[in-house]
Amino acid sequence: VFEDEKSYYMYVEMVLRKMEVDVHWAPNGQEAVNLLNSGHHFDVILMDIKMPVMDGFEATKIIKEKLTEQVVIALTAYARPEDKSYFMSAGFEDYLSKPIKPNDFLGVIRRYI
Repeated sequence: VFEDEKSYYMYVEMVLRKMEVDVHWAPNGQEAVNLLNSGHHFDVILMDIKMPVMDGFEATKIIKEKLTEQVVIALTAYARPEDKSYFMSAGFEDYLSKPIKPNDFLGVIRRYI
């Protein structure tokens, strides 16, 4: 989970724990890229869009250049229906609008793991 708001990360982590998965956290896009460059493997990345240091778009672009098959799902406060195609064209496999609803969230995650 690459999310700058610690409280939101904790919420997402709590929901993900129901799936009995390992959860890692990076509070900005640069730390997310660094984790992947250091050899960490993730089945699914949940990427916040608006983060300090490096935003989710730039981090995803860098990640996808090296790991083309990496699943990256955008976490965003932008909830307009027309935004979905924008996120897909930016390299994300899917997106979730904040605030996320646990059942919808888990349904999206299950599609990719």
